[in-house]
Amino acid sequence: MLRFLAGITLGLTLGAGALFLQSAEKPLFVNGTKSSIAARVDGEEIFVAASALKAAGAGVTVTEDRVSIQFVPLKGMEEQEYIDGVIGEYVSNERWRFKVHSVEPIPNPFTGRGPGVKLTLEVRYLGDRPASLHGTGLDYLQVLDEGDHRMQAAAFDDRYKTIQPGGSFTVELRFGNAAEGFTSAKKLIIQFRDFGGRKLKPVRINLKPE
Repeated sequence: MLRFLAGITLGLTLGAGALFLQSAEKPLFVNGTKSSIAARVDGEEIFVAASALKAAGAGVTVTEDRVSIQFVPLKGMEEQEYIDGVIGEYVSNERWRFKVHSVEPIPNPFTGRGPGVKLTLEVRYLGDRPASLHGTGLDYLQVLDEGDHRMQAAAFDDRYKTIQPGGSFTVELRFGNAAEGFTSAKKLIIQFRDFGGRKLKPVRINLKPE
């Protein structure tokens, strides 16, 4: 009898251990910003806190018999929709895939005085015909701080380079001439204009996700 009970206890312990190994918490990023509450991954299921869903623009309503979620824009959000990502990860719009590998402070590349920023950016083309960033409507790149004070990009000649389908390049970009009050680099904005009656979605990359 004791041996039988010991077997049950061991089986329950191993089962609990297996469940523990399958379930784990992982940092959660909402639109490129780290959430204070981690996501829980349990096998193929991912559990996210309601507060994180609200931060992502979802309307969450709890009643006595149900939980209702609607993905609608929050009041006060920017009218322009960005495709968001974080440094070290790929983020894509309809034609291009971007990845910021590193960011570091440098002197202002325009004057040599004041703050500047250097970014290492990887760019990959996702289209099926040769094209350039400029030819697909690239408008500008800017670095913003937490308060949306801006830094301008210096020369970016590779924007005119024709890239074959699936091709890529990596470039070091320098930013400077910061707006008054600029603190430290928080976001990279990659903005597109209309081309041929079409406008690609802009990309926003969080440079300080922690």
